[in-house]
Amino acid sequence: MHQATRLRHEFLGTEIRIAFQAMDAAFARHSGLALAPAHGTLLLIADERPNLTQQQLSAAIGLQRSTMTRAIDALERQGLLVRCVRRDDRRSHAIRVTAAGARLAKHLRPVIFGLERRLSRGLGRRNRMLLMQLLRRAQDILTSAGSGAAARSHR
Repeated sequence: MHQATRLRHEFLGTEIRIAFQAMDAAFARHSGLALAPAHGTLLLIADERPNLTQQQLSAAIGLQRSTMTRAIDALERQGLLVRCVRRDDRRSHAIRVTAAGARLAKHLRPVIFGLERRLSRGLGRRNRMLLMQLLRRAQDILTSAGSGAAARSHR
């Protein structure tokens, strides 16, 4: 065991963050791009499902509304996505990939699915399912209405 590993105190948040950083690094290595995995996933979903709203994409990827706005803004500045007024609701915009965004999504698809397969093989089917269940449960616990009271009681 590496010396620094013993200093982590087995904090779940630290392990989740380190796993997230490992995914970021693997994504960068395999894609050859300085692009966040969430941006890659956003591009992939927008390519597969054109005309989703920003809110629908936010729910699909699990990004907060303000974070999603910044992500779409960044990808729009890079010429990868565009916002288009929806005919059925002029207050919301459909998010569509540009030709450059579609080419990048085509490049990223095998990278993203390859990393998913690598994790699945390494964990095994049952452990992958268990990890997904546990992560979703952790999300529920941390986002439940009672989490604020619990946090305040530990101050």
